[in-house]
Amino acid sequence: MQKLINLKIFVTRDTSSLPDSFDVLKDAGVTLFGFPTIEITAVKSYSELHNAIKKVNRFDYLIFSSVNAVKYFEYGLKNLGVPFDLERTCIFAVGTKTKKYCEQYLPGDIITPANFTGAAVADMLIDHGVIGKNILIPGSVIAGKELPEKLTSAGANVTTVPVYDNIIPFKTEALKDKLAQLERFQPNMFVFTSPSSFRNFIVLADVVNVTNYFNNKSIVPIGTVTQKEIENNNLKTDLLPEQFTLEGVAEAICNKYGI
Repeated sequence: MQKLINLKIFVTRDTSSLPDSFDVLKDAGVTLFGFPTIEITAVKSYSELHNAIKKVNRFDYLIFSSVNAVKYFEYGLKNLGVPFDLERTCIFAVGTKTKKYCEQYLPGDIITPANFTGAAVADMLIDHGVIGKNILIPGSVIAGKELPEKLTSAGANVTTVPVYDNIIPFKTEALKDKLAQLERFQPNMFVFTSPSSFRNFIVLADVVNVTNYFNNKSIVPIGTVTQKEIENNNLKTDLLPEQFTLEGVAEAICNKYGI
């Protein structure tokens, strides 16, 4: 096995939550630095979810793009205490983790596209025919508009509701210590899990000149939306995993270095 003792990877997750596939990299000598840049919270009010349920008696399709979307949708329903008919609703989940979480808490079969993107879900639904169909998409306060806009353009009646928020963690003494550790660590590869994970890091690390900060560093985004956010800041991404998951990232890095 090739030893990669000079490869130092920064990832916007706590290293304890990384999948087992990263163990292969560690066995090859790679060192990892975890730096969570997102704090997930419930929205302050579930009034939008309540209004959506009252307005539409039954949705034909329900789309979840993350585990957090499922978790806080379920949490919102419990807090509202209102009946919601899911028995005849077709549920789509982006990614295997989201699907597994859905299967624990929601009835019926969960459909997952082979390509873990919202666009792939939209294509599947459009192939089935969405004209006049009622679609509910619970998600983040800062969720992208590409998926609902694509479905609306195809003739669907789309309702998006925020059920959770992605906020920047508070700047604390612990954060100062973490930033000092990062300065000593000097990563040469950065893995960003979402557009907000990239934006939040820039704020938390007080990066003034983005181009200079990432000069001669490899950048690996999870997914094309994250890639676009990074490239919009005049940066180049070096590696895009085929599967838009952390497992996919580990596999792509292993393939690149012949591990």
